[in-house]
Amino acid sequence: EGFVESRPCEATGGCMSENTGGPAFPAIDNWRVDSGMTLRDYFAAHCMQASLGASLQMNLNAFQAAQYAKFAYMAADAMLQARQT
Repeated sequence: EGFVESRPCEATGGCMSENTGGPAFPAIDNWRVDSGMTLRDYFAAHCMQASLGASLQMNLNAFQAAQYAKFAYMAADAMLQARQT
């Protein structure tokens, strides 16, 4: 049972998963709760950083960047799934 959040497909890298993992760095002060980025976004960002860092290609076009982003979110979904088992 992961944290499920309803968000548009465009914001999530393409409707791969409804499980966001909940907030990555929740902060609570006296007046509000700021959930920040989701754990899914955090995992995807690190995956994308590692993938691009390991790539020998210096300049990406829009299609290539989108492919890296989709892969990053697929990997993030797999990480969230692994946490549940």
